[in-house]
Amino acid sequence: MTAQELLTLMRAERLNPSASAMLIDLAAPGVLIRSASTMARLLQCSTANITTVADILVGRGLIRRHKSTDPSEDRRVTGLSITDAGRALLARHTAKTQTTAAA
Repeated sequence: MTAQELLTLMRAERLNPSASAMLIDLAAPGVLIRSASTMARLLQCSTANITTVADILVGRGLIRRHKSTDPSEDRRVTGLSITDAGRALLARHTAKTQTTAAA
């Protein structure tokens, strides 16, 4: 996603930079689930900020949270993944920006 596509997404969907970056990262090829702490490192912000952003995106149905059911893992760890609605939102904005650029 280009910088222009990102700005368009943020304005149209009223997303802050962290929320936009989280959606884009979770939609990246090969990313299935990311822990909140990994996301905080990637976005260079606190886990508290990631929790707040995730609350907003979960509420809008754009991402989902996953709790580990593996007894060997820390049950406090929360995974984040993008939903089909989140992927559709990104695809819609990417296509819209490309159509505008081609015109």
